[in-house]
Amino acid sequence: MQNKNFENNANNKDFDEMLPDFSAEDFRTAGIQDPNEDLRTLGKQLEQVYRRRKDEDYIINLPQALRFLEAATFFSEASQEDGAQLMTASAVPKEERGYITAEFPVLYLCGEELKQFGKILMHAGALTIDATNTDKVCVSLNIPFVHQKNPEEMLQYRAEPTDRQE
Repeated sequence: MQNKNFENNANNKDFDEMLPDFSAEDFRTAGIQDPNEDLRTLGKQLEQVYRRRKDEDYIINLPQALRFLEAATFFSEASQEDGAQLMTASAVPKEERGYITAEFPVLYLCGEELKQFGKILMHAGALTIDATNTDKVCVSLNIPFVHQKNPEEMLQYRAEPTDRQE
């Protein structure tokens, strides 16, 4: 009975709410019609959509890119402590988000560092704090919309004829 309730709730949600990284055009191009398809099939189709994306179709979203740079700088400076390490700071255009991962022997923030970290978190899309098997603390976060689809690229979709008759 719970599965049926979940399915009904999923039907009531806007598809863009459920999967915000993919546009309606991405789904139409991949031939996805029913959001209630088997999850494995949907996952494979999402991979196809992602593979079709090209970095050159995306431009920098300056306000978010500056927030990503601020977060990357914060973690880079914080990882200068003994035993700390900045693992990843990446912003691939077609992924739209910027990702940062750092490991610390101890994560201790106070005063201005804590305020700055809070400011960074206000603009983060997700944050994880995990213990590693090497007795360190792994902090990962992403900043959404560091890149966005080029508006000129989006106009191309609007110029194409549709199947609907008006």
